[in-house]
Amino acid sequence: MIESSHRYFSYFSVCYPALLSASLVCLVFPQPLLARTLDPEVLELRREMAAMRQEMQAMRREIRAQHATSSHQTVPHAVHAPRTVHLTTAGPEEPVPVFSEEPSRPTGPRAPVDSRLITSDGPAQSWADFKAASAKNETMQIGGMQIGFPKGRPTIASEDKAYAFSIGLLAQGDFGGFLGAGPKRGEGAGNFNKFTENARRLRLYMSWRYKDWVVNVTPDFGSSSVDGTVGLFEANLNYTGLRNTTLTVGYFMPRMEEESAERSSGFEFLERPTIVDLVRNIAGGVGRFSVGGEHWEDRWLAAAYFTGQKFGDRNKDTTITDS
Repeated sequence: MIESSHRYFSYFSVCYPALLSASLVCLVFPQPLLARTLDPEVLELRREMAAMRQEMQAMRREIRAQHATSSHQTVPHAVHAPRTVHLTTAGPEEPVPVFSEEPSRPTGPRAPVDSRLITSDGPAQSWADFKAASAKNETMQIGGMQIGFPKGRPTIASEDKAYAFSIGLLAQGDFGGFLGAGPKRGEGAGNFNKFTENARRLRLYMSWRYKDWVVNVTPDFGSSSVDGTVGLFEANLNYTGLRNTTLTVGYFMPRMEEESAERSSGFEFLERPTIVDLVRNIAGGVGRFSVGGEHWEDRWLAAAYFTGQKFGDRNKDTTITDS
């Protein structure tokens, strides 16, 4: 009995140093031993542990962000200590920064671009443009009607802007004379008025609208030479439902060239060149019966019309017929 116990103790004493040395090798050299492991289950466990580690890091970041947000909400009036900012002068080729620049504010009820008045003899606005212009300007509500000044024209419109009536005026007058002009001895005075005047253009623009359909009627009480007779500048029906396009039928001034496309209130000089009036009066000019349309973009305009006689031509010559 004593002999067997001595053998068991000897066996344990021999094995214990062996196990201890193996444990020390595993602790000192863990990576080489793990790297030699090719068991698929062990590899799968490693992948799962790496995925769990990434999820825990993501949850940790979310918790930190929520904590920072809650701390900011609970202390809305936190006082921050002022910090000193040192600015360095920019070089000659570097952009100069601008600090504490206040946004520009309009100086009146309208922006500068909305304060530009539309010319009375300009192209008819589309329904969308008319509604946009009416929304930007001051209007007065009276029952189911709105009274305002879209693009500077007095306008009475329905609440939904579908029906509208606009009115405009263009007045251009001439006055002058020849000062100190006198005849020589023994000659007549000649046609040199000391002072005279003439209403060159006196047009009353009236426009009726139903959505994209617009009717324009414009009598003209002026004349380029002798005023006192009433004429007709235009009386036509327009459709404006297409983008930057106006289709017209009726008495109209067709846009045949650049000078005809200019409006009477926006000439560079007093009148168009004489050669332009001679050419355009062959098949165009003011008050010409026309069927056609025009389309424009920022830098160009295209127009095409079938034309007939001018308003009042048959009153002057009853033998005139349209070809």
